[in-house]
This record gives sequence, structure tokens and C-alpha cells, in this order.
Amino acid sequence: SSVDDVLAMLDLVVADAELGPAIDADRVGISGHSAGGGTTLAVAATGDFAGYVSFASGARDDTELPDMPSMFMAGEIDTIIEPERTRSAFDLAPAPSWYLEFADSGHLAFSDLCAVGDGDATLIGLADAAGLSDFLNDGIRRLGTDGCEEPNRPVTEVWPGIHQATTGFFRFVFGIDEEPIGVDASVVDGVTVDSK
Repeated sequence: SSVDDVLAMLDLVVADAELGPAIDADRVGISGHSAGGGTTLAVAATGDFAGYVSFASGARDDTELPDMPSMFMAGEIDTIIEPERTRSAFDLAPAPSWYLEFADSGHLAFSDLCAVGDGDATLIGLADAAGLSDFLNDGIRRLGTDGCEEPNRPVTEVWPGIHQATTGFFRFVFGIDEEPIGVDASVVDGVTVDSK
């Protein structure tokens, strides 16, 4: 399973002669986007992690989320994983937890697929330019563009807030800061924040 794969990869990295000594295995956080956000919830439930961040993802209603700090982020106009699904996962999470919703942002605001290559190239645009259009069905096109085009604002306007909030969250859960810094509405224009 993907959970087993993530745990095996973590074990390999910690055991690696060069990387292992640089890792504090007692302070590991995890994060994931979309389906990876669901995997993040499942991986967090298996062990003693410092905390986790789930981007544009949800949880099943019967999911018991682990008792550790968490953060959930959603795009207001995400049509792949509606923000209500991400909000529902936040509602299931024990405190402390944060929920951030970014206005005029879709599913891919949390990835770099809307701004790859030179200029404002998207992954789907690059695939079309490479002559792969016939291989891209409507579902793949929708998944590969949600958040990249109007009415979404440019992802580069949203990224500073996503990065600041994620960094502030992990600095807090790793014990670097006593309180989370920058995990509030000041991170970027057009974000709403809830916490418990």
C-alpha cells in the first residue's frame, strides 16, 4: 500500500549512512496534496509523528484522525476536492489544528503544476505542445488545470501564504517556536483561518 511505501521510505532514509545522521527521527512531520493528503492522514495514524499538513484533501467520515497537531489547507474554488471535504477533515481532527482556505484558488494552488517551465506554462500546456493532446481525456485535463486558469488567481500569489503557514506550523510542532508564527490571516491576502 502507499502507507507501507511511505513508512519503508522513511526507514530507508533514517538507516542511510549519509542521510540518517542528519535526521532527527523523533521529530518527523509529513504532508501531502490531494490523494497524497489522504495518504498523509493514514501514515500519521500509524506512528509517532510531530504533526502533519494535508493540502486539498479530505477524510472519510469514519476516519479517526491521530492525536497530534495538524493543518488542513483548501482552495475556495477547488472542483476536484471541494473545500467542504477538507473542512470536514479539519472538523474531525483533535486540537491543536488549523484550517486555511485560500480565496480564488483551486486544487493545484498547492503544487507547481500551474507554473512549470518558462513563463506561465502549465503541465497540460506542455503536454499539448509536445503533441500529447490525444492522450489527455477530459478528466485528466480537469485534474491538470484546476487552479491554473481564471477565475483562479495566479498560484504565485498564493504560494507565499502556503509556504509561510506550513513553515510556521512545522517550526511549532518541532519545538523551534513556542507558538506558531504566521499561521493566521496575515500570511497572504484572501485567506481565512480557523483553529482549535
